[in-house]
Amino acid sequence: MKIAIITSAFFESTFPLIRELQKNIKVNCYAILSNSFLNPPNFDISENYNGETGIINKETKENLIPNEIKSYFNKDLDFLKLTITAKSKKKLLRQIGREISNSNYDVIHLIGTNHYFIHLAPYFKNRNIIFSLHEVETGRGLPKLVSLKIIRKQFLYNRIEKLIYSRPKTRYIVFSKNEHEKLLHKKNILAKNCSIIQFGLFNVFNEYQGIPALDIPRKPYFLFFGLMKKYKGIDLFFDVAKKMEKQNVNFVAAGKDVEGFLRGQKNIPSNLMVINKYLSDAEVSFLVRSSYAVIMPYRSASQSGIPPTAFSFNKPIIASNVSGVNEYLTNGYNSLIFKNYTSEDLIRSINAIKEQKLYSKLEKNICLNPFGNDESIESIAFKTVEEYKKML
Repeated sequence: MKIAIITSAFFESTFPLIRELQKNIKVNCYAILSNSFLNPPNFDISENYNGETGIINKETKENLIPNEIKSYFNKDLDFLKLTITAKSKKKLLRQIGREISNSNYDVIHLIGTNHYFIHLAPYFKNRNIIFSLHEVETGRGLPKLVSLKIIRKQFLYNRIEKLIYSRPKTRYIVFSKNEHEKLLHKKNILAKNCSIIQFGLFNVFNEYQGIPALDIPRKPYFLFFGLMKKYKGIDLFFDVAKKMEKQNVNFVAAGKDVEGFLRGQKNIPSNLMVINKYLSDAEVSFLVRSSYAVIMPYRSASQSGIPPTAFSFNKPIIASNVSGVNEYLTNGYNSLIFKNYTSEDLIRSINAIKEQKLYSKLEKNICLNPFGNDESIESIAFKTVEEYKKML
């Protein structure tokens, strides 16, 4: 079996899958990046970027790819077809489309949704296509404000959605029951063509062993990481830190404040360290590894890469009870879930997990079987191959 995987992001979940698939089948990964965004998680090639665009040759590719990724794949990067696009990308994407179409792949596996699919789709009309969708609603993250720019983006997303959901023979993989329900509400989508295959560990992060220049508390801390957004509960996290300021409990909030939340925070409590920036892979690894536990006070979610990242370092999670996240968590096994969305409930969970007996239990469970089920990268790869076989 010969598979083409095409993606521009989600390398933290895709690379573990590819490494496992390679044990039994031929896999090529077409990584299509834009020269304006060269640092997606686990594939930051910006450090040695020389401005080149197009299909990157082997020597240049070797220079661009981080040593951690080389190590992860035992320095064998022949499977990786790297393309860097610029503003005038149509011709290049059509070239990629023709190459993939002419390479006689048994299945073309697209991961995520991106505008490049508009230019690739004409070359895949009669091919076996499977989509892994992190977000069923492609325009979910668009701002609510109406502007000409947003209207144009929405038009583009609508066009992409039409291409994705218009082929009756296409198969779909989603990563949570939450997104599966949304998928089944799409017009003309057949339940038999839709499957849930949950994330495994994002163990690529374990390759990053350095110590970045980050100012963090010397004492153990509770960590919020990722974009600082209201739906992720950053306001509740700050509220809890303020209320526990005199209890010798440390907190770190790390990630870019994309919504201007920090402008309204005039007095940051002394026990809360704020790192307002887009985090590198090395910084994510260091922050999680150094933390006591990770806090996810989310109000909503499609799913999340936080548990697969935290569990890669055997770190337990304290989380709110929201669908899409709670499918990866089991209260009292790998996490503590607070059911009432209040600072008091979250504080109770923080105080509970500080008890060494409970913490050791959670840590041990995560180490032995992080998700408390039969899922492993081996089972995830097996299920993925079974999806491929259904198309042949």
